[in-house]
Amino acid sequence: MEGVAFALLAAVGFASSAIFTRLAGRGIGVPTGTALSVIASLALALIPALLLDLSAFARISIAGFLWIVLLAFINYPLARMLNFFAISRIGAARASPLFSSSPLWATLLAIIFLGERPHWVVVIGTLCIVAGAIIIVAERRERTSIPTTPAETRR
Repeated sequence: MEGVAFALLAAVGFASSAIFTRLAGRGIGVPTGTALSVIASLALALIPALLLDLSAFARISIAGFLWIVLLAFINYPLARMLNFFAISRIGAARASPLFSSSPLWATLLAIIFLGERPHWVVVIGTLCIVAGAIIIVAERRERTSIPTTPAETRR
């Protein structure tokens, strides 16, 4: 039960970050926002990690270290910048559900690279995610091309 609570708190944190990203995007550009976000995240994650268990860093294998570097490059600056661009273009409410398609990609990559065979419940959940993403994208296309409110005019 504790894990579920942590997952829900993480979801609230990710949702809040989308809102803060949208607010920050009004004053700074996406590359600058990404750089500031990555630097702040590095400091907030690395300092406690070093203080709590410095010896763990010495136990990381070279292969493990290289995987972590690849993850750090893909996840933090690259994915975060794409995340920020998406939020600035389509808004937090539309972009966040699309970001939530990550289980689809994790499932596919786990099957391809790790040889995992997902349980049928995971397959059904993944299909629901795909259906939700399709609905969100289709909703955007079906909107009228003539703005009806000042907020739509600014988009």
